[in-house]
Amino acid sequence: MNLPVRARARNWSGPGGGSCVIASTTNLFRWQGRDDLADLFRRSYSGGQTHDSLAAKLDRHQVRYASTLNGDVRFLEWAVRTRRGAGLTYGWSHYQNVIDLDDQYMTLLDNNDPKHPYRIPRDRAIAHWRQCGGWATALLIGEPAAPLPN
Repeated sequence: MNLPVRARARNWSGPGGGSCVIASTTNLFRWQGRDDLADLFRRSYSGGQTHDSLAAKLDRHQVRYASTLNGDVRFLEWAVRTRRGAGLTYGWSHYQNVIDLDDQYMTLLDNNDPKHPYRIPRDRAIAHWRQCGGWATALLIGEPAAPLPN
């Protein structure tokens, strides 16, 4: 998931507060070429979200998705391998995008600083994700992006 910097959603403040979950979901919509849904979610929703509240919003707009709530790393590996990306709980009460996961590192895109993805050693990142609840969601709309050239 390598969105151009100008397309990356930043968490925001305003009426109802910001929403890291909505900002990260906006990134997933944009990555899958659904700017219409990205704009709709960004305009319509704010404030804290949970797995159930995000699922209800996705269901309301007939958006297919997959999630895990138990920290199953195979879900993140699948989301990255299929070039869908995912949103995940990372940091206490924070939600970000996993944009890469290899044998050594997890790379995250934090919507509080979307210009600078950052890498964390894989084992440490997975352990922290699980401590934060192990929730991750990927969107199943459109086709995944084509692989990057070697």
